[in-house]
Amino acid sequence: MVSKQAQEMKEFLRSVFVADPDWRTTDWAEIRKEADAAAVRQPIPGEVTISEDFLNGIHVERIRVPEHNGKVIFHIHGGGMTIGNSRSARFMLAHTGTLCKRDTVSVDYRLCPEYSQPAAVEDCAAAYQGLLQEYAPQDIALLGESAGGMLVLALLAYLKQHELPMPSCACVISGSADPLYESPSMIENQSTEVVVCLNLRNAMNEYYFCGGDPDDPILNPLSADISGWPPIYFHACNDEILRDESIRMHEKLKAAGIPTKLTIKEDLFHCYMLYDLPESYEAFQEIADFFQEYN
Repeated sequence: MVSKQAQEMKEFLRSVFVADPDWRTTDWAEIRKEADAAAVRQPIPGEVTISEDFLNGIHVERIRVPEHNGKVIFHIHGGGMTIGNSRSARFMLAHTGTLCKRDTVSVDYRLCPEYSQPAAVEDCAAAYQGLLQEYAPQDIALLGESAGGMLVLALLAYLKQHELPMPSCACVISGSADPLYESPSMIENQSTEVVVCLNLRNAMNEYYFCGGDPDDPILNPLSADISGWPPIYFHACNDEILRDESIRMHEKLKAAGIPTKLTIKEDLFHCYMLYDLPESYEAFQEIADFFQEYN
């Protein structure tokens, strides 16, 4: 049984959920403003400090935690490739970083519909390479939720393709991995989804993939050669349409002999840990424990 707070948040999200939005008429500036306001209202520990910076010309937000151990979490935010920024997951990053004693760096990448692929991956790769000037790769963990989870997988494919150092480990929260969106949960969970639009495939094809090769490992991690990839923790919810993306990637890593963990939460919703819920703190500890095991 989930908490009363989680039940209430899920019902609220259901009440405002738009299954098939018209992206062509969306006021992106207003939507981004509203999403940013909601994100920064979530509570963060008072001991952390927040600052802005640039890595290889890419804007990032740094969160420094007390008693940090000299390691870092490189974070890629979610938002369907259209909204969100380096402030979007402050709540999750500040608490997770505090638990595992790691500072965090969250990257601002170019968004759709103004920019399509490969802009976002290139920005993330540039910032990551800038971070390598400060940290050894074995001291870096990747973390991303939703579209950010997709970009974590894309970044790993990019690093392999360009023979760049891999991080020690990664956590992917409800990220997509199949550019064709053919996972069974895309259909099976349409009646229980309360966050991700049901026309995701059409929208992503129109404003992100834009005719890109579906066999390109950066766009399609399920087709990637994952030899040399680091351990990955996949975290998703049973009721969301993207659930099976995590399961399929987890099974791919298992088959390749790469350490991997999968958590599927019952009765919760896509990226619930961005909200101040009792279940969020449990997720923060799970992620922190994984990072401490492999990083």
